[in-house]
Amino acid sequence: MTIICSKCGESFSECDKVGRSLWCKLCWKKCRKEYNFTNRDKRSKYRKLNKDKILIQNQIYRDMNHEQITTASKKYRQENKCRINIKSRKYNKQIKMCILSHYSGGVPYCNHCGEKDIRCLSIDHIEGCGSSHRRELKINFYNWLKQNGMPDGYMVLCFNCQWVKRYINNECNRKNACDYKNVSDYQKKYQKKYQKKYQEKLKHEVLCHYSKNDPCCNVCGNIDERSLSIDHIENNGADHRRDMGIVNGSGVGMYRWLRKHNFPNNPPLQVLCMNCQWKKRLAYQLERDFLK
Repeated sequence: MTIICSKCGESFSECDKVGRSLWCKLCWKKCRKEYNFTNRDKRSKYRKLNKDKILIQNQIYRDMNHEQITTASKKYRQENKCRINIKSRKYNKQIKMCILSHYSGGVPYCNHCGEKDIRCLSIDHIEGCGSSHRRELKINFYNWLKQNGMPDGYMVLCFNCQWVKRYINNECNRKNACDYKNVSDYQKKYQKKYQKKYQEKLKHEVLCHYSKNDPCCNVCGNIDERSLSIDHIENNGADHRRDMGIVNGSGVGMYRWLRKHNFPNNPPLQVLCMNCQWKKRLAYQLERDFLK
């Protein structure tokens, strides 16, 4: 059955009818948008005065229409995946900028080397154990910091300085030292006598091969091996590591595989510092979203 819209005069299907209104969806949305804009101050004041009441009403509605909301949300996410990714990245960037500005006392910069490129900066746990702490959280780390009033015990570091700090404090092993009562028990149980030396020698050998015997970042020229790593030029690192059979992206496992197979270059590999890797990764994400 078709209905004639009383506002624009166009015909529309009865299934597209909004409530008891005789307007089509386009007219109804347009009118609703104009009303919300002209009454935004009044609506904002009402929400502030009736915050608890609105929360209860929303919860009751979600409970009564749980399946319908879940289905609609799933369909929307599938149809607007690219749009959602762009919006979430924009929101995450705003939250990150707010957090970094707070812990830097103004313009964000690395607390160790002074790096100011926002793409390379992140929050570091001063006492370590950041990975175990983030695993315990049920929300995004930056959102957690904001909700908890920006607690102490954190500082801003670039990714290069984070990896150097991780190396100095011996945080490179998958099993975190903070999971044990004292560090000495952890070291006795999980660190072999020459494990660290073996890993350093293995990494140096791989970096030398892919840097022509002079380990340095292929972009910025950084020569600190503690912050250098192997990068997949064609951005297919996850697939390549999966084909290797490497679990959890272990760096040592990849270096061992590369040496065992005589340092292959298919897919093509290069040496980058962690800062340049993150810049490249973010640029690739933006390009991918644009192409979609």
